[in-house]
Amino acid sequence: MAAHLMDSLAQLQNLIKRDAEAYYEEFQLQHRNFLAELEIFRLKPSADGKHFQELATFLANVAACYPADLATYPAQIMTLLGDNYAVLLPEVRRTLVKALIVMRNRDLIEPTPLLKLFFELLRARDKSLRELIVTQIVSDIRNLNRDHKNNKVNRAIQNFMYGMLQDENVIAAKKSLEVMITLFRKKVWADARTANVIATATLSKVTKLVVVSIRFFLNVEEVEPDSDSEDEGAAKERERLSKKQLHQHSKKTRKRMRQEDRRVKSLRKHRGGHKDQLIFPAIQLLNDPQGLADKLFGRLKTSTDRFEVRLMQLNFLSRLIGQHRLIVVNFYSFVQRYLQAHQANVTQILAYLVQGCHDVVPPEELAPVVKTIANNFVSDRSRVEAMQVGLNALREIVTRTPLVLEEEGMDDLVGDLIQYRKNRDKGVTAAARSLLNTIREKYPTMLKRKDRGKDAANSTARPSEYGALKGAIDVEGIELLEEYEREHGRPEGDAAWDAPADKDSDDDSDDESDADDD
Repeated sequence: MAAHLMDSLAQLQNLIKRDAEAYYEEFQLQHRNFLAELEIFRLKPSADGKHFQELATFLANVAACYPADLATYPAQIMTLLGDNYAVLLPEVRRTLVKALIVMRNRDLIEPTPLLKLFFELLRARDKSLRELIVTQIVSDIRNLNRDHKNNKVNRAIQNFMYGMLQDENVIAAKKSLEVMITLFRKKVWADARTANVIATATLSKVTKLVVVSIRFFLNVEEVEPDSDSEDEGAAKERERLSKKQLHQHSKKTRKRMRQEDRRVKSLRKHRGGHKDQLIFPAIQLLNDPQGLADKLFGRLKTSTDRFEVRLMQLNFLSRLIGQHRLIVVNFYSFVQRYLQAHQANVTQILAYLVQGCHDVVPPEELAPVVKTIANNFVSDRSRVEAMQVGLNALREIVTRTPLVLEEEGMDDLVGDLIQYRKNRDKGVTAAARSLLNTIREKYPTMLKRKDRGKDAANSTARPSEYGALKGAIDVEGIELLEEYEREHGRPEGDAAWDAPADKDSDDDSDDESDADDD
C-alpha cells in the first residue's frame, strides 16, 4: 500500500487532506526527497526536473496540513526562484510560481516579500509567466484591500514599484506600470500617490512607457469593472429577463409585469454605477501639474518620436493646461506651426489647441494663432471643409478666451469672418452664424449695430479684465428649488424649522413686556 502511494502523489495528497496524522510518515519521506532534489537544483538549476516539479506541487498543496514541518518551504522556493529565474527551464519556473500562488491563497506566505519577488520575475523572458504573475499581483492586492485599505502593504509595494518603473528591463517596467494602472481603474489604488507615480512615466526615455502612461491619463474614464461582480450581475440579469419571458405563456397581469420591470431597471441601474465619476480624476490628482507641463513641453519640443506619439503628448499637455488653467510659455506658438490646411491630423491639432485655451491665457499669446487659423483655413481659396473647421475652432477659442477679441486688428478680422454667413455652403453658413452668436454674447459692442441682433442691440457686455475674479451672487441651482416650492409648496420640514423661531420670538416679546412692566 505504501509503495503504491509513493507512485501517486496526487492520491497521497488527497489522503493527507482527509487524515494528515495517519500519513505523516509518507509525507516525511516525500519531504526528504524534495530536499535532496532541491540540493541538486541549486548545483544545476538548468536541469530538467519533472519529479522535482511534482514534489513542489505536492508540498504546496499539503503545506496547510503540516505548517511546522514546511515552515521554511516557501522561503526555499522563493530563494531558488530569486537567484536562478533566468536559467530555470520555463516549465520549472511556472510550476514553482504556481506553488507559491497556492500557498499565498491559503495565507501561508506574507504578501510583501512574495509580491516583490513577483515583480522581479517580470524580467524573465516568458510571456505566459508574466501574464500569470500580473493576474496574481492584481488579484492579491485587491483581496488585501477588499475590506479596508491595507496601508502598510500598499506603501511598501508602491515604493518598490516606483523603483521598478526605473528598471533597465523595459518589459518589467512596462508590466509594473500596467499593474498600477489596472489597480487605479479598479479603484484599489485610486489615490493621488498612484496617479503621481504613473505621471513620472510620461517623462520616461522609453517610448513604450510614455505611450502607456499618457493613454491612461487620456482614457481613465474607462473604469474597468470588477470581472467577478460583472459576471454575477450579467447572470442575474439574464435570469430576470428569462423570468419575464416566461410570463409570455402564462397569465399576464399588470402587477406582475410592473414588478419585473422594476427589478430589471434596478439591476441595470446598479450595474451602471460609474456615470457620476469625474471625467479626468487622475489629472486632477497631480501634485505639481505646472512642473509636469513644463517638463513635458520641453521634452515635446526636442522629441524625435513618431508623429503619432508626439500628437499623443500634445493631447495630454493641452488637457493638462486646460484642466489646471496653466500658463505654458510658447505652447500656442509651438502649435501654430502645424496649423496648415494640408497638415496631417490637423483637426486633432486644432482640437488640442482649443482644449488648452482658458480664461487665464494671455490674449497676446492667442492673437497670432487666431490670425493664422483665419488666414490658412477661412478664405475664398480654402476648401469648404477647411472653412468649417477653421470657423468652428475660432468660435471655441473665443468662447474660452474672449479677451482675445480686444487685441489689435481683431475688429477687422471679425468683420470679415462674419460675412461668411452669406456663403453658398450651408455648413460654412452655420459655422459663421455660430461664431457671430458667440461674439454677440461675449462682446457685442465690437460688432456693427446691424450685426448685433435684437437681443444684443442694447447690450454693453464685454469680456472681464485679464485676471479679474467673478464672485458668486447667489447659490447655483436655487431657481430649481424656488420652482419646486411654487409647484409643490414648501416641504413640511420648513414649517417645523419655523415653529421654534416663532416661539422664541414670542418668548422674547414676553420678556421685553415684563421688563417694561418692571
